[in-house]
Amino acid sequence: MPHHVSVRLAWHDSGWNGRICKNPKANAYCVGPHSYPGDLIALERDLDWEEKFKGQSCLEVYEKIKKIPPCCYSINAFSEKEIYAKSEPPDFFQDDTKTKIWKSSPASVCTWPYEEMYKEEVKNPDGTYNYNKRLKAAREYFSKLEPNKSLIRLVKTNRKGMLSWESQGLKK
Repeated sequence: MPHHVSVRLAWHDSGWNGRICKNPKANAYCVGPHSYPGDLIALERDLDWEEKFKGQSCLEVYEKIKKIPPCCYSINAFSEKEIYAKSEPPDFFQDDTKTKIWKSSPASVCTWPYEEMYKEEVKNPDGTYNYNKRLKAAREYFSKLEPNKSLIRLVKTNRKGMLSWESQGLKK
């Protein structure tokens, strides 16, 4: 039996089409408590920049000025083009880990198995989280997904905070 996954999308006013929102100032829900990934969008959002490039392709904006919106993990869910996405290492790494930038394929989203990451089994004796155990848990979780069999349930919120969903097949 295939394993399925639910992915939470940050609210986007243009249908997750790989473009900056048409009206960024009106889109306050993407920075709310129900957004993925947590506070990242709220902390890194630059409304002046979004207003300047509103409605434009994230790929074209990146090619012009090398800037990536913090909603890059879900903004491309229904796009026909690739975009660039990035992940900054968290402060608690306290090492030389660098920012990771990658091409996000058309019609793709990023997710993380939160429940797997906060189980007791991935903690150290002092209560901190063990990176190696968390990585192993994530790999085990994602290894259960089967191309052309597993479904991805996209959970989105509307402006009233209501959740809705639709299922997409996992493609190879």
